[in-house]
Amino acid sequence: MPARPLDRIVGAVCLAALIVTSTAAGVRSTEAGADAAALASYDDAVVVLADARTDADLASAELDDTRADAANAADAAAAALDVVDPELLDDTATVEALEAARDELATADEVIDGYLAETASDPDDDLGAAPDTRDEHASAAVRLIVRAGVLDTAAGTMRDFDASLASLTVAVETATRELAASAHAHGTATDAPELAGDEATDAYTAAVEALYGVAASDLAPALTAYQDAWADAVSAHEAAEEEAARAAAEASAPPPAANTSDGVQPTYIRGILVVNKTYGLPSWYGNGLTAETVNAFERMRAEAAASGLDLYISSGFRSYATQASIYNRYVANEGVAAADRHSARPGHSEHQTGLTIDLNTITTAFGYTAEGRWVAANAHRFGFIVRYPEHKEAVTGYVWEPWHLRYLGVGVAGDVYASGLTLEEYLGITSAYQ
Repeated sequence: MPARPLDRIVGAVCLAALIVTSTAAGVRSTEAGADAAALASYDDAVVVLADARTDADLASAELDDTRADAANAADAAAAALDVVDPELLDDTATVEALEAARDELATADEVIDGYLAETASDPDDDLGAAPDTRDEHASAAVRLIVRAGVLDTAAGTMRDFDASLASLTVAVETATRELAASAHAHGTATDAPELAGDEATDAYTAAVEALYGVAASDLAPALTAYQDAWADAVSAHEAAEEEAARAAAEASAPPPAANTSDGVQPTYIRGILVVNKTYGLPSWYGNGLTAETVNAFERMRAEAAASGLDLYISSGFRSYATQASIYNRYVANEGVAAADRHSARPGHSEHQTGLTIDLNTITTAFGYTAEGRWVAANAHRFGFIVRYPEHKEAVTGYVWEPWHLRYLGVGVAGDVYASGLTLEEYLGITSAYQ
């Protein structure tokens, strides 16, 4: 097996030391033999130094390549962090994880910069002119060997840096992929708003799909496209709602002072506004979520966030005209019987009261998430009830909707929750279209 550079260094040092010692003791048989040995030790030291330089240069080149990869990973991470909206992620902890990985990589690179600055030197600083005498050969050999030892140590240090930096780079790349996966998971689980329209919905769906397996260097523009598509879908939905409300207002005569234009009055039972399949609202009723509902949600959202949970309103107030559009679309696709199980007829939607919100993902899967379980156990403390519990369709008229909350106030909501009853059972009323 060929000798490693350091093994050759040790052997050459021993040879040079032997020459110097032998000369001092007068042990060598001839001057010619001593000269030849000293020259051989010098020649060997030159070779050892050249090998050490070659190895150090190779280690330096390897480290340069790894630093370039690290810089690319850090740049991609920084770009993604600059644009990401945590509210459109499935897990906001992925943001903190990526920030931490990027910072650790930056710290390691700064340490390497400092080391390289401290150890920089002229690659030819130890060669000089070839020596002439036996003593100069021996002392030069020792000097070159010591320099070779320094270079061998430097090569080892750079390779240690290289391995550490490569590992940190992988950590940043992994955290970047996890951030992309979190955005994709949130987008996949969140439908575009109901009235966004085909164009905005298709654009949003395409932007979500583009997040799957996206390269780290392309994550920032992909995140931007996804977030912009969501904003566009929300804007399209709101514009459609406004247009529907405007059209409805123009198509109907102004209501008389008593607000009984369509022969329906709001119904209050035990001080609670009741809206279900039995009790409806006039078409003019409602103009947005009430301040009490919004404030109660914000308190609930803040407490959930303190526990690492993410709650957001996916649907709030809906006008009579908006509900008519939604319901009619379901009827066209599914028929009246199927639509009536999960969509209210216009005038019979709790969303028109301004006291009702839909949370997060409007699917039953929400009920099995950490957020869904927390809401089921805690919403009453903020004045909300889960309006349509599981296995209560025969009573409420609607399938299980774990995302659908109705604001009743803390006192009433607490009583309903403690009773284990639906609102219909609590009030002793029915929910069936006449």
